[in-house]
Amino acid sequence: MVNGYLILKKDKVDFKYSVRKIIGIMKIVILWMTIYFLVEKVVFKNNDINLFIAIIKCLVQKGYFTIFWFFGSLIIIYIILPFLHKIFNKSPIKITLLFILIMSIFDIASLLGNSIFSYGIVQRYFIQTFRLWTWIGYFFLGGLFSNKESLKKINKIKFINLKFLILSLLTSILYEYYIANNVYNNLLAEHFYDNILVLSFVFSLFYILIFKKINFNEGIFYYLSKYSSLTLGIYVMHYISIKIIREFYIFDSFYYNMILLFIIFNTCAIITKLLLSNKITKHLVSY
Repeated sequence: MVNGYLILKKDKVDFKYSVRKIIGIMKIVILWMTIYFLVEKVVFKNNDINLFIAIIKCLVQKGYFTIFWFFGSLIIIYIILPFLHKIFNKSPIKITLLFILIMSIFDIASLLGNSIFSYGIVQRYFIQTFRLWTWIGYFFLGGLFSNKESLKKINKIKFINLKFLILSLLTSILYEYYIANNVYNNLLAEHFYDNILVLSFVFSLFYILIFKKINFNEGIFYYLSKYSSLTLGIYVMHYISIKIIREFYIFDSFYYNMILLFIIFNTCAIITKLLLSNKITKHLVSY
């Protein structure tokens, strides 16, 4: 949504812009995969690893850095970005509603696949890299908040406030908990990205941040604003941290897990900040 908000408001998006962004993304991927390649070669004496194949695999959710599927999806979106920008700005609300409808169809199909039929969760048939209906849906949803035409209509919505945001958050959490444990028998959050309750929450969050003129120098928003520039680094570093910790600790205690995740998050934030402070290492956590 943030990418959609920042990119779709541009007057023009051409292929040169997309190429620059893709090169920036691939720079991060190649740097991290090169580090992984060298560790495997030098430390673990793995002579079977191929750097080129490892890079391709990570972009399609395979290999060590499976979280790099996110970069794979971004690359696809940037490839078709000029087209997305064009169709969005022709009719922003209609095209966004169309993708929300598609997302809802997939969500309902997954519910039916586990409660009435036997084909299971539909999303599991598509690796996250290629769930473009979801990522483009969120991309367009973010774009609505930077489009003058849609902003006028969104601004007429008066029932969204902090209470509604908290209610939508609690409702989506309770719904996900029940469905994950009693219908899907699968606790992965990725199966709920298409759900209308989750969409309502993130839409409400964006709405409040933009229209309620929240002071980011107060309370929790002060800390959130400080972390905003570190999110990419935290995304990469938290994955590595958890992979390492799993060699020594089983995440089987809710309370210890919460404490540990808090420590991991803040430690990754500190490491990211240090990496960003250096002209060379900053390329590991920013593009």
